[in-house]
Order: sequence, then C-alpha cells, then structure tokens
Amino acid sequence: MEVLEKNLALAMSKNWWVVLIHGIVGILFGLMLFTMPLMSILVLVYMFAFMLIFDGGISAYIGVKLKDKTSEWWVVVFGGIIGIILGIISMLYPNITAVALLMMVAIWTIIAGITKILIAIKLRKEINGEIFIILSGVLSVLVGLFLIVRPLSGMVALAWVAGFFATFYGVLLVIASLKLKKYNQ
Repeated sequence: MEVLEKNLALAMSKNWWVVLIHGIVGILFGLMLFTMPLMSILVLVYMFAFMLIFDGGISAYIGVKLKDKTSEWWVVVFGGIIGIILGIISMLYPNITAVALLMMVAIWTIIAGITKILIAIKLRKEINGEIFIILSGVLSVLVGLFLIVRPLSGMVALAWVAGFFATFYGVLLVIASLKLKKYNQ
C-alpha cells in the first residue's frame, strides 16, 4: 500500500500545476459569484439551457438509432424533443427560468424541512437531541419561504453562498498545489 501512496503522491506532485489551475479557476468563479451575482445566475441559466438542448439532441439521436431495435424508440425521441424545447424556452426567457429553478429549490427546501420536523417528532421518544433535527427542519422551511417571498434576494444569497464555497475551495486547492510542488522538489 505504501508503494501505491508514494506513486500517487509522485504523480500528483508532478502535476501540481493542474491542481493550481483548478484552484485559481475556483477562486475566479467564486469572485465572479460575489461581485456579479445576477450576471452569474444568468450565465448558469444559459449553461442549463445549453445542457437541456445538448442532452435533448443526444436523446433524440439515440432514439432514432433505436428505431429498429425497440417499439418504444419514439419515447426517447419525444423526451429529447421536450429537452430541446425546454432548453430553447430557457434561453428565450432566462429570467423566468432562473425564478422557476429557484422556486424548485425553495419547494424542495420546504419539503425537506417539513420531513425533518415530522421525523424528529416521531423519533422524540427514541433519541435525545431531536430538537436539533427540528431546528434544522424549521431553518429549511424558513429558507424555502424566504426564497419564495424574496426571489431576487434569494438568488443573490444563493450566489453568494456558492461564491463563498467556490472561493474557499479554490484557496484550498491552491495551498494543496503548493504543497504538492514542494513534494516534487
């Protein structure tokens, strides 16, 4: 096992610069999210729309290729066409798409919070500290409601959270790359 670890460390240390670039990109992405949160959200919506179109095109292509192999080939084509249409709609109406995606996150957060609360109530006789599960559920519900009531503020807040994560992640990778570089010397 020690040989494997040394080989891995050597391989990573020889490619320390890849980790450095990864970290720098993370930092830049994080700073973009902090300084231009709404523009960043718009970019993410366009990336989402492109992915829908690309995935829809691939699905439609695969569906056509399946025509001679299964009678359900048209379902795959239909799903691909729906993906393409949703991608085009997302590109034409990016603001509506951003709000729709935010509402899905908000609804999911509320449902997850309610689920946590209900589970904690059921478990209160079995475990100690169920109040912390309840509090996490209440927090989830409150965040979800905030996103619904204040969607623009919610988008900016989510962009900032993602920006913090990306920046911190990038800094950690830059530090790791410098440690790897020293290992190689």
